[in-house]
Amino acid sequence: MNKLLAIEPIRNISYLKGLRKLYDECEIQIRSLNSLNVTFVSYGNLLCPIILQKIPEELNLEFNRYRKKDTEFQIEEFMDFLKREVNCREAANLVNKNNQRQEFPKQE
Repeated sequence: MNKLLAIEPIRNISYLKGLRKLYDECEIQIRSLNSLNVTFVSYGNLLCPIILQKIPEELNLEFNRYRKKDTEFQIEEFMDFLKREVNCREAANLVNKNNQRQEFPKQE
């Protein structure tokens, strides 16, 4: 849990390396807790405000739009959201980079 507290907050939604690192670190720590037989129920409510403070405000808003209404915070739901969001942004970034290369071919 201390490692999750120590994660640097990501303030810029375009900082993909930071978002990926945040997702990976959360995933590692959650798996570590699971391997110690610590259940989602026991730490999910504690983890919610910690992780939401680490992500950009735009992602926080998007997650709150996405999540099921009138339910408690579910860490699995958040991690699924964050994984999908990071993967989509990385794919879009890759496509944009490829398009830029095609628009401006190297001149010899």
